[in-house]
Amino acid sequence: MAQTKKKTGRHHSAIKAARQAEKRNLRNRLAKKAIRLSLKDALESAQKKDSPKATESLSKSVSLLDKAARKGFIHWKAVARKKSYLARRVSSSLTATESKASVAAA
Repeated sequence: MAQTKKKTGRHHSAIKAARQAEKRNLRNRLAKKAIRLSLKDALESAQKKDSPKATESLSKSVSLLDKAARKGFIHWKAVARKKSYLARRVSSSLTATESKASVAAA
């Protein structure tokens, strides 16, 4: 952020608010990007039936989502919805794998 000479008559508080908004915007975008990548990784590992990686990715995603809700990046109800969706997808894909394995073993 380069400091440039501002026109006179502008409120210092408005200039500071613009600076703060720019920083927050960047921080929020980075956090949301990390969440999207984590969710994608968890869903992909669940589709590939990779149980250990799926559960690890699930816990990482849930942690990131909870942190985002706590800090206000994402609304808490949206976080709850995403966590529920992700848990259902991972659970269903892993239980389908286990049921196929038990049928094959029997």
